[in-house]
Amino acid sequence: MSLPPNVRSVRRALRQTARSAIIQWRVLAGSVSRRGLPDYVIIGAQKAGTTSLQKALARHPDVFRSLVKEVHYFDLHYDRGEAWYRAHFGTEPDRMRAARPGHPIVTGEATPFYLAHPMAAERAAQTIPDARLIVLLRDPVERAYSQYAHEVRLGYEHAAIHDAFANELALGPEAGRVGPTNMDAWTLSHRSYLYRGLYAEQLAAWSARFDADQFLILRSEDYFAEPVETLDQVCAFIGVRKVSDLPRPEAFDVHHNRGEPRAPLPLALRKQLEAYFAGPNRALEDLLGRKMGW
Repeated sequence: MSLPPNVRSVRRALRQTARSAIIQWRVLAGSVSRRGLPDYVIIGAQKAGTTSLQKALARHPDVFRSLVKEVHYFDLHYDRGEAWYRAHFGTEPDRMRAARPGHPIVTGEATPFYLAHPMAAERAAQTIPDARLIVLLRDPVERAYSQYAHEVRLGYEHAAIHDAFANELALGPEAGRVGPTNMDAWTLSHRSYLYRGLYAEQLAAWSARFDADQFLILRSEDYFAEPVETLDQVCAFIGVRKVSDLPRPEAFDVHHNRGEPRAPLPLALRKQLEAYFAGPNRALEDLLGRKMGW
């Protein structure tokens, strides 16, 4: 049974207070100079399995987890500076002590807002130019519905789903090229249901600043269906042992969000969304050189 929104809000506030205290202590204690930057970052997309993927990697013996899954440095907290960002990761001496011969330790974070944020790619390129970037892409129709359900569950969205999507549907996907620059960060994060599924445009901003071999772009549907096989690809990409070579690979199963509603998306709205995303999906396939199956 899911908790009431007010209880969840209190819990989130308490966790954030505790984490802020840890970060402040790390900065004031001067330990950030010994803390490395992430080797990998899961940059998106939201509601595409990023939580499950980062939780799985956090259980891997060769991966140091970040203090929080979503650091939000390159989107919401860039003004806090690099020392604040470094405070979310382990120290280099700790990493060296944990490493075993032939099994290096890597660290990373997952903030799915990075993919869609208009400034994140440029900022990341300045701070972590050598990082490996992991992208999970889900059918944008299902992703939009999942985000809507997520916002309702958090108490941020009260409109009916047709009303919530109406403005973006009326503008059309081409408006996504200029829309984000006219949104404040909260609106872009919590109301851009359809823009967040315009993957080709968002990936173009990252591809302009990072080399092609720094990206691993996966279909969420493949991860949901074959988690161990997909995790093996991720592990090979970030340079750690494959999950299938570890004891109990079944422990790395997909984390399911049981709070999402099971009711199907209304058929008429689904058809509208499929028409909306038809062109952007083809543009994504052209960019990646492969079919996505949406």
